[in-house]
Amino acid sequence: METLKFALQGMTKLDRSKFVKTLRMPYLKVPAQSVGKIVGLPSILNNTIKKEEGLKPIMDSADNKNEKLVLFNYDKLRQNGEETTRSKIVTELKAVIGDEAPSEFGTLEKEVMYEKWSVASCLKAVLPPGLEFKGFSQIGHIAHLNLKEEILPYRFVIGELIHDKLPNVKTVVNKTDKINNEFRVFDMELLAGEPKYETETAENGLRYKMDFSKVFWNPRLSNIHERIVKKFDKDSVVFDITSGIGPFVLPAVKQRNIRKAFANDLNPLSIDYLKENIKLNKISVDKIETFVMDAADFIRDVIPEQYSKIAESDEKELACNNEISGINFHAIMNLPALSLTFLPIFRGLLRHHSKLRAYFQSHPFWIHCHFFVKASADEEDEWYRNNAECFVRDTVKIPDMILQDVHYLRIVAPRKQMYCVSFQLPEEYAFSTESVNTTEINNKRKLDGDSESNELSKVAKVS
Repeated sequence: METLKFALQGMTKLDRSKFVKTLRMPYLKVPAQSVGKIVGLPSILNNTIKKEEGLKPIMDSADNKNEKLVLFNYDKLRQNGEETTRSKIVTELKAVIGDEAPSEFGTLEKEVMYEKWSVASCLKAVLPPGLEFKGFSQIGHIAHLNLKEEILPYRFVIGELIHDKLPNVKTVVNKTDKINNEFRVFDMELLAGEPKYETETAENGLRYKMDFSKVFWNPRLSNIHERIVKKFDKDSVVFDITSGIGPFVLPAVKQRNIRKAFANDLNPLSIDYLKENIKLNKISVDKIETFVMDAADFIRDVIPEQYSKIAESDEKELACNNEISGINFHAIMNLPALSLTFLPIFRGLLRHHSKLRAYFQSHPFWIHCHFFVKASADEEDEWYRNNAECFVRDTVKIPDMILQDVHYLRIVAPRKQMYCVSFQLPEEYAFSTESVNTTEINNKRKLDGDSESNELSKVAKVS
């Protein structure tokens, strides 16, 4: 089938009037009552046009209501010799519908205007050879693009095409820089539509309201969220150290019915939306306690306080029931550029609660740490895994620490992978009399610029 390609290449300002083309398509007339007999024939399936550009492979005849037009793709007919292919089609039709089968092809001319062309066809027409639009993420009514530098001159045309062609998209934005502010929110440029950034989306059966321009959200992380949530049960207590708007704690409470969640984020708007999403998903407010703190301070101050309260209360119940409870604790760190810098704060976490050592031994405390591993040259997957293990052990300075789960998550960019390492907090580490100065850690992060590149450069190489 003919396309718009080559007619509009290089367009950087959308001119809808130029997206017009007259298509010429071979066709055969067949009796309307015979359509059901021929639609599954190989010659029909393999050579007709696709259902696009406002056309269907089988259409009503304009001059005879008892006939249908079967429209063919010129390019497909030519692949194995046009005359040979046409002859095979006619022969196959005669074998099925007999004398009523057509013997000659006609040609249908149809003018297709801008409104009828698909977004894919329009994008192919606009972009020069060698440039390809890879797609976008959609968050409610917002289409979020992450365009490479070489395609940026065409960003406004791309944005308007997406806005025009997809009725449920009202706002189109492009990520313009790395996530580099204290709230991990990227800068973005409006390409088309209205500057309305408050939206609602769904993930793993729950609804999330947010201002996409002011809080962090990545729809590509849904599997990462779901994977961790599946580790919880009704006896789990979850500390989400960088919770955002709730993609871990909300399903943990709603779907896994966990005992309690403590959600923290430095961005007050994230916590505001988390509270809205608690109501939106009809979750009991008593199940999730929220905080607006630096992650390091949350680990140092909130986790030991809440842990001791739960443990002491549980011990009292144990004394009455004479049964060991199944309570288990989980700390989630999903700020990949910085998560590893928080691990040393767990040293001496419970140093003021030594009486809880026996309780700690029978109630596991899990840490789920998400982070990036970056290579300076092409490496095998095993290299990334080895470095992920080495980095965690080196950060906590326990060379032989057992890592129960070292899980590859995704390729973030060339030579850059994301991992999640889950391990049980070692008893001697948690009750160590040594501790880390969180002020020094916070200052060091500021000096480093909180950048992914600085953090990744610390990865220890494994030979």
